Amino acid sequence: MQNPTELARALWAQHRDRVRFESLGSSLPSIESAYDVQDELVRLMMPTEGAPRGYKIGLTSLRMQQMCGIDQPVAGRILERRVHGGAARIAAASFARLGVESELCLILKEDLPARRSAYTLEDIANAVDGAAAAFELIDDRGADYHAIDARTLVADNSWNAGVVLAESSSLGNARIDVGALEGVLTIDDRPVDRGNSRDALTHPFAVVLWLANHLRGRGSCLRAGDLVMTGSIVPTRFAKPGEHYRFELEGLAAAELRVT
Repeated sequence: MQNPTELARALWAQHRDRVRFESLGSSLPSIESAYDVQDELVRLMMPTEGAPRGYKIGLTSLRMQQMCGIDQPVAGRILERRVHGGAARIAAASFARLGVESELCLILKEDLPARRSAYTLEDIANAVDGAAAAFELIDDRGADYHAIDARTLVADNSWNAGVVLAESSSLGNARIDVGALEGVLTIDDRPVDRGNSRDALTHPFAVVLWLANHLRGRGSCLRAGDLVMTGSIVPTRFAKPGEHYRFELEGLAAAELRVT
C-alpha cells in the first residue's frame, strides 16, 4: 500500500482539479487502510473547510446499496464550513457533479466514550436528543456507478461535500418517532420520490450504533453535539441550476435547498 498521506494528497488534488473519480484498486488493500487515508484527507481539508462537526453514513438503505453496487455502510466526516442552515443556496458550479441526498440527521446530546464492550441500541437512544430533516451534498466527480468500490469511496471521505440542515426538534417531543418517519422529496414543487426513516438499517438508531462501534474499533468515539447523517432514504438526485429542493419528514421542519 502507498503511504496514506500520499494517497490523501492525490485525492485532494483530484478534487481541486475536478478529475473524474476512479478506483484506487490495489493501493487500498483493506477497508481499514481506506479509513486511514480518509483520516489524512480530512486533516488536509480542515485548514480551508473547518473542524469536524460530525459524520455522514452512506449506503444504509437497500435502494442506495443497489444504486452503488456496494453491500455495506460507509462513513465520512462532515466539516464545519460545509454545514448550511435554513433555506440554503448552493452553486452547482462549485462541484464537479453535485448530488443531493434526502436524509434524517440525528444530533448527540452526550459523549459515547470509547470502552471495551460494544454499544447497544439503548446506549444510542440515551445519547441522541435532536433530529432534523436534511440534505447531504455529495460530489461524486462524475463516477461510473458500475465501477466504484467501497474502499476508494471511503478513502474519498465517502463523497461528503456538505449538509443542509432544517431546524432541529427534540426527541422529547412525543409526536416524533424517528424510526417511522415518512419522507417526501419535491423538486420545483413536484413530488419526485418518497421513503421512510426505517429504510436506513431498519432504524436510524441502528445507523448511529453501527457508527459508534465502528469508531470504537478505530480508537475514537462520538461526542456531544456531533451530527450524524443517517443515509439517504431515496436514491441520489443530481442537481441542476435553478432547481428548488424540499424534503419533508413528518413532524419535522422541512429542509430546503435552491441550486444556483
